Amino acid sequence: MSVIPSYCVLRYICYCSCLTLHEETMANPAPRKEIPVSMRFRDDDLAIIDRGAALTGLSRTEFMRRAAVHEAQTAILNESVIRLSPDAFDAFVAAIEAAPSAPPPKVAERLQRKAPWEN
Repeated sequence: MSVIPSYCVLRYICYCSCLTLHEETMANPAPRKEIPVSMRFRDDDLAIIDRGAALTGLSRTEFMRRAAVHEAQTAILNESVIRLSPDAFDAFVAAIEAAPSAPPPKVAERLQRKAPWEN
């Protein structure tokens, strides 16, 4: 695999199998503690939450817990997983392994400058 030039930083994670989110388990799990969370809502927001909870047959607390966990998982996945088709993955690998192209002229010029603290 070729060396990635210093002006180009790539962060990627490729998953070739299905990803499922599970809580980590320890060999000797400690008793779980539930921690209360206090939140403030406008009346109209709370009415929507209560209606959604009632329609799904869940308590307000469980409905909100599930929604919060789902949003957190989505945010984490959006920052850490790139899903690619096999063809797109092959193109991605080919791009990484290809010889690096020359940096744009402005980038090359900036890389030649000394940092202000080096003067």
